[in-house]
Amino acid sequence: PPRSTLFPYTTLFRSAAHPGCTLHEAVQLAVQMKQGGWQPEQVQLFLPSPGSKSTCMYYTGLNPDDMQPVYVPKSREEREMQLALLLYAQPQKQALVRKALQKARREDLIGWGRQYLVPPEGTPPWRQNKAKIKQKNINSQEKNNKPNKPNGYNKTQRGRR
Repeated sequence: PPRSTLFPYTTLFRSAAHPGCTLHEAVQLAVQMKQGGWQPEQVQLFLPSPGSKSTCMYYTGLNPDDMQPVYVPKSREEREMQLALLLYAQPQKQALVRKALQKARREDLIGWGRQYLVPPEGTPPWRQNKAKIKQKNINSQEKNNKPNKPNGYNKTQRGRR
């Protein structure tokens, strides 16, 4: 096939909750991914597989190379938080990302704008004003008990202009 029809691409593969990875390191990775423009669609949660060093670290809590203790995230909550941090761009994960950032004491990454990892809960300030104006218009219409129609509107003239 001609070279122009080939679309080479790379797929970002990430594993969350790997032995040795703390919540703070997962936050750092999420920030680096955001700054680099990477938004993975899927991330694998670490599962121990037979015969690997990672599995040995997962079950013993020790690095087999030097027998030093290694942090292993074993609670379901922390493993899910690390997974959510790497999937920060997915709206259904944002509540868990906020919880993880608060637990890691990185509330500075929660806010409205591109420099933040996730938005805070609630409606953006620029949408709140529009909602208030819309509600105000609805209330004024109910007071007048008349539909709000533009001047010169005639039902029989609809479509004839």
